[in-house]
Amino acid sequence: MLDITLNCSDSIETVLPMVEKAMESGEVCRINNIDYLGRLGISALTLLTMADSLLDSTTGKVFRPHPGFCLIGVDDAGVTRILT
Repeated sequence: MLDITLNCSDSIETVLPMVEKAMESGEVCRINNIDYLGRLGISALTLLTMADSLLDSTTGKVFRPHPGFCLIGVDDAGVTRILT
C-alpha cells in the first residue's frame, strides 16, 4: 500500500506521481487528508479510477491500471472512502 499525507498547500499534481506508481504496480494508494484537494481534485481522481489509462503530460508515458489498483481517500475526520 502506498500512503500519501497531504497538507493544505498540496494539489492534485502532488498526488499524481504516487497514483501513477500505484496504477503501474497494481497497488492500493491511500490519500490522507484528501479534503485538501477540494471537490474538483477528488472528482478528478474518482474519474481517473474509471479511466482506461492516464497520460503523464510531462513524460508522455501512458499508465494503465493493473489488477489490484485502488484509490482510498481519508478525510480530516478519519472517514475512509474508496474512490470509484
